[in-house]
Amino acid sequence: MKKSWLYISFICLFLISFQVQGESASAASKITKIGKPITNSTAITASSGNDAKGNALMYVILQGEPAQLVVFDIFKKTLVDQKVLTGSSSGWAIETDGKGEVWIGGTPSNKLYKYNPNQKKLTDVGKATSGSTSIHDIEVDKDGHIYGSTSYEGGLFKYSNGNFQNLGQASKGKMIGRSLAYNPKTHTMFVGVGANADLIAWNLKTNEKKSILPAKYKNITSIYDLDQAGGVLFAKLEKQNKILMFDAQSYKFKGELNAKSRGVSKLSPNGKNVYFTNDYHLQKLDLQTGKITPSKKSLSGTEAVSLDYVKQGGKPFLTGLLGNTGTFFTYDLETEDLIVDRFTLPALGVPIYNLAAGPDGNIYISSYVSEKMGVYHPENKSFSTIDRVGQVEGFAAMNGRFYLGVYPDGKINEINFLQNPYVQPLFTIGNGQDRPVTMTGAPGTNYLYIGTHPKNGEVGGSLTIYDTAKKTQSVRRNLVKDQSIISLTTHQGYVYGGTSIFSGKNIEGKQNAVFFRLKSNSPTGKIEILPLGINKPRMIHALTADDKGKIYGLSDGNFFAYDPQTKKTQSVNVVKNTSGRFRNGSLVIGNDKYIYGTVENTLFRVHSGTFKLEILKSNGAERITKGMDGVIYFTFKDELWKLE
Repeated sequence: MKKSWLYISFICLFLISFQVQGESASAASKITKIGKPITNSTAITASSGNDAKGNALMYVILQGEPAQLVVFDIFKKTLVDQKVLTGSSSGWAIETDGKGEVWIGGTPSNKLYKYNPNQKKLTDVGKATSGSTSIHDIEVDKDGHIYGSTSYEGGLFKYSNGNFQNLGQASKGKMIGRSLAYNPKTHTMFVGVGANADLIAWNLKTNEKKSILPAKYKNITSIYDLDQAGGVLFAKLEKQNKILMFDAQSYKFKGELNAKSRGVSKLSPNGKNVYFTNDYHLQKLDLQTGKITPSKKSLSGTEAVSLDYVKQGGKPFLTGLLGNTGTFFTYDLETEDLIVDRFTLPALGVPIYNLAAGPDGNIYISSYVSEKMGVYHPENKSFSTIDRVGQVEGFAAMNGRFYLGVYPDGKINEINFLQNPYVQPLFTIGNGQDRPVTMTGAPGTNYLYIGTHPKNGEVGGSLTIYDTAKKTQSVRRNLVKDQSIISLTTHQGYVYGGTSIFSGKNIEGKQNAVFFRLKSNSPTGKIEILPLGINKPRMIHALTADDKGKIYGLSDGNFFAYDPQTKKTQSVNVVKNTSGRFRNGSLVIGNDKYIYGTVENTLFRVHSGTFKLEILKSNGAERITKGMDGVIYFTFKDELWKLE
């Protein structure tokens, strides 16, 4: 197997700690902020336009805690404004309307923001719909009304005269509203959905909806991007270098376009062309003849994330963001002069996704989207980073090695501390799996057990067993039918597992999450369903075990203890409601007879003897682990904290 070595670069940071009083913590508890493990400059998407003074501006969404909108003068390359997108850590949607105002969709807040470049004013318009976490795309109709597509409702909303209107789901059962395009001639909104993909023509006048995607493309995850220009609808397929073309009025399929850009531009000022990128070149498509002409100069190894027209000195230019590092281009439509340049992006704290204690005594911290992994060194209280790891869903330590389950595509990586401290890829799970949410090594065996959540469009997770001695793996797909395996622990010769019903099929109210076990030395054996004692559980978020024979877990905001000898469960409610589909909670066994946990941003502990619940922090904790030093570490947004 080809090895990909990712070198650890140590960044010596001096950390300022301060004590924070927990809401209901005992007097002996000390909660201390350590610092921000990871900073990065990640541009998610962009839009461009001219302000009232004629300045050509690019509006860029930066991932961070919180996310920010940064505004650059394109031709001066200067930062002219920077605004905080309160409540959001990222944003996938941005659109400049006919008045020059900019509309932004946030995630996971599902908030809509408006930016006025002339006043340099950002307005938090509010949460678009109650049941979604993300606005994926935004369009403006001929009357200036704002429309947005959402996940996980798969719906369309309208914002007009200060009010939101939820227009409902675009296609029954499709939970991801990925993309939008608008045809003003027919007042039709095209909605790209998933998973799996469909393309809906939604006549906003008659409310009629029609699927126009050819059957052979409906196994794709989603329609990732949509654009309408010159009477042609362009539909980019997710994770494919293809754009489909349709007649925007008759919906007739016109063929495919090889393209690596996110989408295509609007119609050019001369009314003849659209632009896209492919093979690191700008491409001009003549809509009348179908001829494609590549640019003479390359885009320096990048592809376009955005494509917009601006004016500079009375001349029309095409401009766009390239990749996510601040690289951009300008293209003179008259002289065909192409220039690739770069903005200096501000560094922001990166949202923390997960953390775990490594067998080397350090704390490993996975980030959201940026692919960086932070490392906290308790011995000298410093941070370092490992680049290009990916988003780590699950960690496990076994026999001196550290295993990382990485999203997307269900990749399993390893750090072998006994030989060399570098991240090395082992295998990809496949079988429709995307997120290795939970992992545990089984003592007395060579087996690493991995629980997974599937890709969008797939139904059912898996239990993967990796033999660390033979370096082979087997996958048990749909071990619990139509459910994901999202929590695992081991105890006295058994692997205990918990599932989520949110696994690609709408079974809420029809099935319950399952608590199970199987013998750890028999990975192909039959599972035993265990009594949980919680009413209609949807998810079993977390599991852990102590050395006295108890299994502890979290299910829908309830903390529970299961006794394998008596097969009885004791539970206490920590929070009333929980969100998410496969992760919202974590547990560790403390050195002081307490089990510590997080759920729905709440830090709590329960005494193993009295079962007394204490809320230590009611808003400000997301993931938790225990270091080899016995210290409890937890995260909130982009910060690492500790509890002593």
